[in-house]
Amino acid sequence: MASLKFNLDAAGSHDYITSAACAKLISRRLTNSGEGAWFLFMKDKIWKMVASCATGGGILILSSGCQQEPPPPPPPPTSPATATNASTTESNATRAEFRKLSGQWVRPDGGYVLEIKTVATDGKIEAGYFNPGVIHVSKAFALQEGTTTKVFVELQDVNYPGCTYSLTYDPKTDQLYGQYFQAALQQTFDITFGRLKE
Repeated sequence: MASLKFNLDAAGSHDYITSAACAKLISRRLTNSGEGAWFLFMKDKIWKMVASCATGGGILILSSGCQQEPPPPPPPPTSPATATNASTTESNATRAEFRKLSGQWVRPDGGYVLEIKTVATDGKIEAGYFNPGVIHVSKAFALQEGTTTKVFVELQDVNYPGCTYSLTYDPKTDQLYGQYFQAALQQTFDITFGRLKE
C-alpha cells in the first residue's frame, strides 16, 4: 500500500484548519500527485477519519499542516492555605479528644491508679502509675484512629518487667477499657479504668 506524506504549505506549519478544508487539501494533493485512484479507494476511510476528527472538535491532524487544539490546563492544586486550614482543624479536634484523657483513673478490681497528667499534640503522655506505691512508667502515648482515642502504657519496674496497658476511651461511659499484659506471668487480662472523682 502506498505511503503518502503531505506538506500542506498552504495551511501553514502551525495553523488550524477545519476537517472539510483538510479533506479538500488531501483530495487536491492526491489528484495532483497522480494518486487520485488510490484516494478514491481510500476515501471512505479518509472521510471516517475526518468525521471522527470533526466529532472531537472539528480539527484534523495531517502532517505539520493541521494541528489539534492543546488540551485544557489541569485544575489548580489545593492552595496551601486550604490545606493548612484542614490540618489545623484536624489537629484541634485531636487535641480536644486528648484533653478528655487527663485525670486519675482507677481499676475497681484492685485499686491500681493510672494518672494522666498531660497529653501533647503528638500523643506523648506524661503519666504516673501507683499500686499503691509508684511504679515507673517507661512509655505512654495516645493516638487518634478516626473517632476512637486509644492509650498505650508500658511499665518497667520490680515485678513489672515490661507490663503494658492497651486501652480505648469510651466517651459514653467516661471509662478506659482494654487489656493488661502481665509480663512476669505472661498473662493478659481484660480490665477497665473509671475516672477517679475529686
